[in-house]
Amino acid sequence: MRKSRFSEEQIIAVLKESEAGVETGELCRRHGITRACSYRWKSKFGGMGVSEAKRLRALEEENRQTKAHRGRTGGGHSGIEGGSGTKVVRPQTRREAVLVA
Repeated sequence: MRKSRFSEEQIIAVLKESEAGVETGELCRRHGITRACSYRWKSKFGGMGVSEAKRLRALEEENRQTKAHRGRTGGGHSGIEGGSGTKVVRPQTRREAVLVA
């Protein structure tokens, strides 16, 4: 994912301006962002402080790393249940799998 041009501090400052009563269109022109970006920031960071936003970013990064690690190690249920991990699709392979089990 692309790194944001704006830091958490800058995003919070823009949202504080919005809360102070500046119109959304003017705010977007002044900071060079789209209205959609403004509303997305408001839904994600609205009412947060800078420290809370940094903690949110850290938690998201930790979740991303956990998901990546789970993907590398195979994840899923096949490791727990001891399955072979291959999908049985041909009729002959299915018959052999039933006979083994």
